[in-house]
Amino acid sequence: MKKKNKKTQKIVVFSIIAILLIGVVAFFIFNGSVECNPEEDKCDGSVYYICQGEKFVSQGEIPGKCEVVEEQWKETFYRFEDNKCFAISIYPDDKTVSDYLTLAECQSHVIPIGSVTIRLQEANTENLGDMYSYDPVTGENVMLVKFDLSTIPSGRNIDKATLHLYMYFIGGPGSLDNDLNIYRLTNQIWDDSISDNVWNTRTDVDSTQTLSNSIGWDSFDVTSKVQTEYKAGNYISIGLEDPDYVVGDNPSNNGERSHSRIGRYYYSQGPYQEYYTKEYIADTSLRPYLEITYK
Repeated sequence: MKKKNKKTQKIVVFSIIAILLIGVVAFFIFNGSVECNPEEDKCDGSVYYICQGEKFVSQGEIPGKCEVVEEQWKETFYRFEDNKCFAISIYPDDKTVSDYLTLAECQSHVIPIGSVTIRLQEANTENLGDMYSYDPVTGENVMLVKFDLSTIPSGRNIDKATLHLYMYFIGGPGSLDNDLNIYRLTNQIWDDSISDNVWNTRTDVDSTQTLSNSIGWDSFDVTSKVQTEYKAGNYISIGLEDPDYVVGDNPSNNGERSHSRIGRYYYSQGPYQEYYTKEYIADTSLRPYLEITYK
């Protein structure tokens, strides 16, 4: 009888020890002494625990919350740190607008590492205007081009900007020499049909670049001009002129044509060069384009 009682006592003791051990383990699990993974949130009845850092933290009683499938009440947001987006799964109630973003919101803050080069050439969306204006008395011509810079994200640094024009024809008696004036036009409210009060806003002249005087691509460095207009707004307008054949402040507009012109074209009085415009349809790759590198 005594042996039986001792055996029963041992069983009771072991049972108590086992219960205590289970309780201790549960205590450590739900009170932060056990490592946790962000995907391993715990439920205990109507109380749920969220993994924060390396500990489980009680979030209090939420009736019925633990009976819901986890994916139905847990959402993924992103934090922007060190120019990167870090995913974090949290409960919507813990989300703050400043700290947790959607993926698109977060990525909009990421600055690309290294340089990005874009080519603005698409007619009427990127290339907004290219035409020539002329003096009806002397026949001198100047070329105007306009591009939309809004595809460049804000807060970037423009490292390089190059204007590319395809020259397809040389005409008139004689030939143009290589000198050229490149201007920044401050009036950005114009297109191929409206060019009044545009040429007379020319400024920031660059006389250091030259024409090639041969069929093919002419390329001109317009970095400083694009940098200035990028900081000021969304557009860049550039004017090109042969300094030997200049026009007055308000030349006549030649409208939308498949070519533009620099030099003198008037009853064969002088040399001129013609360039394709955004209206040229036989080969759209030969249309003017602005190449910009930024970071």
